Amino acid sequence: MKLKCLAAMTFLVLGCSAAFGQTYSFGFGTACDFETFTVSGIYVSGTHNLTKYCGNPVDAALVGFKGNIPASSGATVTGAVVMMADNVYDAFGEQFGGCQIELVSRLKASSKRIGWVNYINCGDGVEYIIDYGYLTTQLGSAGAKRTSVSAAFDAVRTAVKSKRQ
Repeated sequence: MKLKCLAAMTFLVLGCSAAFGQTYSFGFGTACDFETFTVSGIYVSGTHNLTKYCGNPVDAALVGFKGNIPASSGATVTGAVVMMADNVYDAFGEQFGGCQIELVSRLKASSKRIGWVNYINCGDGVEYIIDYGYLTTQLGSAGAKRTSVSAAFDAVRTAVKSKRQ
């Protein structure tokens, strides 16, 4: 009886822990921002933290899917990845900017292999790579530079505004 009870409790604990998913946290090299997300099956959700070290008043939301991009695709980031919509463009601007960011991130930090890439689309039907780099296990740092993405956003915002006029 005790063995059956122990087996049932073990199964219950393992089943519940799988339902909650696995949480990952990565930094973006020397930038002040970092990502924290949870993978539950194929679904991913999390936060692009801009408040702790960047001084931004709000963080960005992440939502997407887990997948695998084959090396033969020629993509900047390949292997086991998460592909997430990231409203960092709006969060940095503290307003609706009209552009959408897609963050593709590997599930393992490495200083030898590109670990993340940001794509942007501003409603013109074309997706551009605006930034990429290595993933680290260090989650931002006080006094670190604000991500280069914010400068890229400014350039894209200017280009899109001039195109719409």
